[in-house]
Amino acid sequence: MACLAERTERGAGGIAPRLAAFRILSRINDGQLFEVARDRELKNLTEKDRSLAHQIAAGVLRSRTKLDGAISEHLKHPWAKVQTNLRDVLRVGAYQLVYLNRVPRYAAVDTTVEVCKKTVGPRQAPLVNAVLRKLGPDSVSRQSCATAEDLCSEYSHPRWLVNRWIRNFGFERTESLLTRNNAVPSITLMPVRVSLAELKESLARNDVAFRESAMGTGVSIAHAAIEGLPGYSTGDFIVQDPAQAHTLDFADFPVSGRVWDACAAPGGKSIGISSSNSGLLSSDLTRHRVELLKRNLDRVGSKTPILRTDATRPPFRNSSLDAILIDAPCSATGTMRKHPDARWRIDERTIQQASTTQGKLLDSTAAVLRPGGILVYLTCSLEPEENQDAVDSFLKSHRDFERTREDLSIFPGDYGTDGAYGARLRKHEG
Repeated sequence: MACLAERTERGAGGIAPRLAAFRILSRINDGQLFEVARDRELKNLTEKDRSLAHQIAAGVLRSRTKLDGAISEHLKHPWAKVQTNLRDVLRVGAYQLVYLNRVPRYAAVDTTVEVCKKTVGPRQAPLVNAVLRKLGPDSVSRQSCATAEDLCSEYSHPRWLVNRWIRNFGFERTESLLTRNNAVPSITLMPVRVSLAELKESLARNDVAFRESAMGTGVSIAHAAIEGLPGYSTGDFIVQDPAQAHTLDFADFPVSGRVWDACAAPGGKSIGISSSNSGLLSSDLTRHRVELLKRNLDRVGSKTPILRTDATRPPFRNSSLDAILIDAPCSATGTMRKHPDARWRIDERTIQQASTTQGKLLDSTAAVLRPGGILVYLTCSLEPEENQDAVDSFLKSHRDFERTREDLSIFPGDYGTDGAYGARLRKHEG
């Protein structure tokens, strides 16, 4: 089972990391993204406690179905009737007992009981104590999968998503995707202001272990405090999955002319484009995303102008741009390994809404591209409605555009990367 690879915790810790893990899960229940909840809850913890809290919260999300099944065997009432916050307390404790075999049992049980007292209330503490004392590594087992239901149970993914992927990719390919989604992700550093050789030398000199990343574009490291790495403050590198870096090679933007990165945050693609094109303008929709974009561009010394705007209402004259990048907001089903909450957060409606937004972005930006200009459409989704179907629909209603090459499609695991999709379109002359 993929989650068993997470048995790496080096210390027992105290109540603080368990309480932080619980609060991350609570924030997610309230609609916050995992990354937002994590950053808010971990900022005041020590590095060791941050690591443990992150590991527990992400691990619960990746193995929730397995944990729920193990816990429910020791309850008198149906799991569905257990209040939400009590469920999360039990999951926090169960995850440590089942998957973190270097955390002493007493530490996992006692600290989780204290979390219960502080969050749910002391009346439920005896229940938490009794249930957790019955759990251990043998509470779950690896099972072979012959049906969609088996996959849902073994890999803790919702049935609607597993069924959709089986229809689109087949059973074996779906299982490989689920396995990858449950693996702990590494972090890939892409050199910006130094060469790849110089980045490797800097990491080695500072005893930061790394390995070659997929596609040979950067280096991968284990989970670490990125801000503390050598070269971070001077903008020597950015964090970017190799699949996303590869999409820029696919895009092949012109080295001159006016280029608009219309949905640019967090800024990795803008940084890549600006290295060869000084005519780039980057934008995004919300204040938060624009601030994130600015921080990342400033860190690497980029002078790219930044604009806050709605890309469905382009602030440009018709036929005034030479190239446009739409790195479209999407369901991000190709990046679930890095976003363990996503499997529980999205549904079919998420995909439908994303497809509608993507169609509006394509339609609205078409007019501001000059004849002969290039429009590149990218997503990190695996869903056809957001990818080739969206482009096909656009081309049917915009006969003055055509594909310049076969679409790019990267399936997670094929290259050891996230998933990605790309289409490169050209507007006809005259």
